[in-house]
Amino acid sequence: RPIYAAPGLINWFMKKFVLGKIRQVDPVAIDFLLKGNQVLTNVGNVKVIPIPGHCEGQVAFLYPQHGGVLFMADSCMNIRGLVWTFVYEDFGIAKQSLQKLAQLSFEIAGFGHGESILSGADVKFRTWVKKMIK
Repeated sequence: RPIYAAPGLINWFMKKFVLGKIRQVDPVAIDFLLKGNQVLTNVGNVKVIPIPGHCEGQVAFLYPQHGGVLFMADSCMNIRGLVWTFVYEDFGIAKQSLQKLAQLSFEIAGFGHGESILSGADVKFRTWVKKMIK
């Protein structure tokens, strides 16, 4: 699948000069499929949340412990603050996924790239989404 740079000069640069060298990503074997809103009872009642856009099939995981811990995968990054991920397969769908995550309650957020937010993560994330997606 083709990928497109997120808005902004840095994202264009990263896509063009860093990621542009990547021509293909090899497929990986899938041990088992996850379903949207599935609860994984064998790992602490983790909820599976589909968040396509960055890539097809991407999911986030919401752990109910500690006031809620959300692992956002590559939906966005927290590098010197919340920012777009450099590239997306479908930016419109990615924005819908971010809005879906912004409706959740969670104290802590982890990202595929960047620092975790260790308190008040849902409020910080919701504020960023509201500012970025108009």
